[in-house]
Amino acid sequence: MIPLTPNTFRSLEEKVKFVESLSIGAKLNYEKKNADNGITKNKYRNGTSDEVNQVVYDNFKDTYLIDVYTENGFDHIRMYNKEDKNLYVLIREGTYKEQIESKEDESLAVHYLKAYAYMNWHVSKVPIKLTGQLMLFGEDNNEIGTHKEHLVQQKVREVIGNVDVELVHIITYDVSRGDLLFVKSRIPSSELRHMPIYEEDMSEFIVTYNNQDETVGSSVKVEHTELSDEMQKQIITGLLKLKGKEKDNSDK
Repeated sequence: MIPLTPNTFRSLEEKVKFVESLSIGAKLNYEKKNADNGITKNKYRNGTSDEVNQVVYDNFKDTYLIDVYTENGFDHIRMYNKEDKNLYVLIREGTYKEQIESKEDESLAVHYLKAYAYMNWHVSKVPIKLTGQLMLFGEDNNEIGTHKEHLVQQKVREVIGNVDVELVHIITYDVSRGDLLFVKSRIPSSELRHMPIYEEDMSEFIVTYNNQDETVGSSVKVEHTELSDEMQKQIITGLLKLKGKEKDNSDK
């Protein structure tokens, strides 16, 4: 078990801002599809992440290091906090589910999600305060238990490189007709299929975004019944500031 109470992002304000960014990006993607009058739309098949990734990048590029990882023709973004060395990986829920539900095989292919999960090895194996980057074993080290584990370690080098990472969070979301359905953050166990070390549902911060609406949103997906009045006030204030900033930028 992890010896502390982990959290996604550094503040409530950042959580709200992040979820709102996903909502805005999902709506922009849906509007873009509807504006295309072409008889076929193959280029949009299963594609809802570009606008989401762009809005997240625009809203967090000043406070996080954000880069793009590409594999098999598909891109996803990673957000890195230099202060606490946490890495946040944003992908669709379907991609995550596909990997944790897939059958183990003996192939040489290792999915990037397994590399991200392996970075949390020191958390799931040793219940002490997090310190330092995971040390990758050398090829001749007898601690390498299996050939498969060695392949995963090689994948870690490919995916993470020399970045000093303390903890990896996998953030997933799903969208339907431009509406953000849910957002979840998981700290995966080093064995991706095992129960996550920590899981947080951030869906309560979802607000439906409408470009034609001058308010924060048209409806709140989940009532904030468990939040104090003061916390609700902080959330709404944060959303209003974000909406105001977007409106100011659009007027320029």
